[in-house]
Amino acid sequence: MSTTSLERNQWNLDPSAQKLVETAVKASVIEKKFAEQRL
Repeated sequence: MSTTSLERNQWNLDPSAQKLVETAVKASVIEKKFAEQRL
C-alpha cells in the first residue's frame, strides 16, 4: 500500500488515527504468525 507524502502528512497530524493504524498492523502481523503456526 503506497501513500503520497500529502497523505503521510495528514496521518502525522492525527496521532490517534496513526495509533489505530499501528494497532491494526500489529494485529494483522500477530494473526499472520498464528496462522503460520497452525499449518
